[in-house]
Amino acid sequence: MKKIHLKLYKLIAIGHLWINLPVVIVLFGIPILASLLNINTTLKIVLIILSILGGFASAWLLWNLLVTKWRIWAFSRAEEDDWPKLNELAVKNRLIWDGNSVFELTEWRTEAEHRNITAIYERIAELEQVEEIKLDLQTPDYFGYRFNRLDIVAELSAMLLVLIVAVFMLLSGKIALGLIMLALVAFVNGSYKYIPHIFHTGDCLILSSEGVFLEFPHPQLIRWDDMDRIIVLKEGKKLVIIMDEAYDFEKRIFDLDGYAIRDYDLLLKRIRVFVGRYQLRVMEDDWEDE
Repeated sequence: MKKIHLKLYKLIAIGHLWINLPVVIVLFGIPILASLLNINTTLKIVLIILSILGGFASAWLLWNLLVTKWRIWAFSRAEEDDWPKLNELAVKNRLIWDGNSVFELTEWRTEAEHRNITAIYERIAELEQVEEIKLDLQTPDYFGYRFNRLDIVAELSAMLLVLIVAVFMLLSGKIALGLIMLALVAFVNGSYKYIPHIFHTGDCLILSSEGVFLEFPHPQLIRWDDMDRIIVLKEGKKLVIIMDEAYDFEKRIFDLDGYAIRDYDLLLKRIRVFVGRYQLRVMEDDWEDE
């Protein structure tokens, strides 16, 4: 067992002595004492029933008082990075309720204690988000997409075939049909714009810790810290990047139909992971400055 985890388990063990032991003593002690009284049987039964109810109420009130004190004491003695683990262990060991439980609202806290505990759990939420980003091992630190050369070549070949047929129609006197086919070649098929890049063998759309690199229409790197938002439009197969205030929130739109992207939902997920990692670095830099 790691030394740091051993320390957390010690805090949990102290929590049982601090919270659960007194609560159990009060919960069962009052009825037991009532049962030991040498009085009339009927009165004794009534007294035991009342003592059970009183013991439960007293134990509940005692828990409300003790758990707040233990929370602040335990978290103040654990390293900040271990707060999520300590909270998880406390919930599993029935020392505290889960944060979504209505029973947590019954805790008695002073205003200062409430601010302290709220700050602790806000920090836990931040750390859990950090862990979620860090542990997304399926997304590497660098991910690239190449041009979909097979589809581009196929479309260009089809365009060339239509062009040959259109020329043949024009030469055969079928002017209208030939012009229609030429229009199809010119305006419908957009693969011709990728001709200068057809022999590019490396990654042409790259996600990295720096930002997004795009080979088309011209090589450029757009850094994460220069972006305000980044959007993937699955229907139109476009990447929309809205720059930050320094660029007057300029909107840049990039066609993705020429890239070998099979799953646009997965592309969006990967972008969110890289954005999250960038935001994490910014947060860590801010914490170091503080």
